[in-house]
Amino acid sequence: MAKVPIEAAQAGMKLSKEVSDGSGQVLARSGIEISEKHLRVFRSWGVTHIEIDGDDSASPEDKWLSEVDPAIKSQADEFTKARFILTNLEHPPMQRLFSIASLRKLKELVGRKV
Repeated sequence: MAKVPIEAAQAGMKLSKEVSDGSGQVLARSGIEISEKHLRVFRSWGVTHIEIDGDDSASPEDKWLSEVDPAIKSQADEFTKARFILTNLEHPPMQRLFSIASLRKLKELVGRKV
């Protein structure tokens, strides 16, 4: 079982845990093979991560993220929080935008192509 960011999820992966929206409504049951349609639905409902079967599912992006210094990750998050100060980060679409912006800033800080 591996937790995968929705940006790294691919059609054909098998869910190891059901996927729910912010209010708890089940969007997909565990054990199904996800399709592009599932991924679109997950994104539209603000799902940021899914749990899939298998341990070798980490993308190169995930591996890179695990190797980045936590202090730099924190710096990117703090910079992004300052930009999102007037938003409700409890709202799933805002969480997704924050995640994208923070990752973009992190890549900028470490000099990785955005």
